[in-house]
Amino acid sequence: MRTGTLCLLGLIFLTVANSGQAQLRYRTNNNAITIIGCIGTNGDVTIPSTINGYPVVSIGDNAFQNAFVLTNVTISSGVTYVGSLSFYNCTNLQQVSLPDTLTAIGMGAFRSCTDLTGMDIP
Repeated sequence: MRTGTLCLLGLIFLTVANSGQAQLRYRTNNNAITIIGCIGTNGDVTIPSTINGYPVVSIGDNAFQNAFVLTNVTISSGVTYVGSLSFYNCTNLQQVSLPDTLTAIGMGAFRSCTDLTGMDIP
């Protein structure tokens, strides 16, 4: 595991700037990245395919839960799993683009996303 800025329960949490829009919080484990949330956004978030040379493979359970400011999410190629309740209650989320590498979406991942009007599913 990589060393990082905040350690909680033995897991390493890091942040990365995302095109000046948001800082993604993530965990590195077995040379792969799981997104666990974000800090600050203008409403649009892009989940990159790599961070610091490691592939982004999943969005963790509850990662963006109650992120009311989210309006559009683009998930880049390489992500295979969107966790349970990962976007739960993102009431302003309108559009989601999913990659063709996605193999599973956890239960309730987009539950209570009341403004969701479009989802690009490959």
